[in-house]
Amino acid sequence: MEGKDTLVFHCALSKVRGPTCARVLAENLSENVSAGPSNIKKILVLERGFNGWQAAGRPVCQCKETTCKGHKE
Repeated sequence: MEGKDTLVFHCALSKVRGPTCARVLAENLSENVSAGPSNIKKILVLERGFNGWQAAGRPVCQCKETTCKGHKE
């Protein structure tokens, strides 16, 4: 995540897993300030999750590769 300052969590609906992971990371970062500065400035949760993103007609990569080669970041 080098060079990135925003991290977006999600799951299918962003009701449990995504928000939980975002909260755990935020707590971990605030508790471990002594570990050094983090470049993460914003931690967000994708509203309505992946299902909502897809239902809204947003682009969804169908690549099977770990890093998508078909879309720009």
